[in-house]
Amino acid sequence: MIQIFITMENNQTSATKHSFTYGMIIGVIMIALTLIYYVLDINTMDKSNRWTGWISTVIMFAGMTYATVNYRNKQLGGYISFGKSFSIHFFTGLFSGILSGLFMILFMSFVGAEFTQQVFDQAEEEMLKQNPNMTDEQIDMALKFTGWMLHPVSIGILGVLSAAFFSAIYGLIASIFVKKEDPNLPPVV
Repeated sequence: MIQIFITMENNQTSATKHSFTYGMIIGVIMIALTLIYYVLDINTMDKSNRWTGWISTVIMFAGMTYATVNYRNKQLGGYISFGKSFSIHFFTGLFSGILSGLFMILFMSFVGAEFTQQVFDQAEEEMLKQNPNMTDEQIDMALKFTGWMLHPVSIGILGVLSAAFFSAIYGLIASIFVKKEDPNLPPVV
């Protein structure tokens, strides 16, 4: 059972509360980054602006690792199991993804509607450029799918799902390096 706002008996913050706190911090940073891109009129979907995705990825992964190392050092006396490390990585990324996903639903519904149309038009243009022999029926079907993908709720849900997926993958990899077994505990067989 997940207990988000419970503090353990020995005055140790629960891993879930810690993940929630850092997930919200990372989520706010990601939202601020989105707003900066919007104000500066940087189209993050444009191939020439792929660097925006790399910045977001580095911030997300660095934040998840910082949250886990911080919990290991301040709450667990410098030791953490692979499973606990994975759990903190995953839930930190998931909570950040949920906050960012909710923001994107609101942002794309109200503020970013013209951005959605711009991306839709760009996708249509790119599709016709790559496949000039498409029939009208194929174009309509592809545009219908693109329209569904660009719906604010779809963007939010896909954002949460991708955050969960990549948090799990990154958590598995990073936990190999972050884990530090307590030598005073018996080895797990």
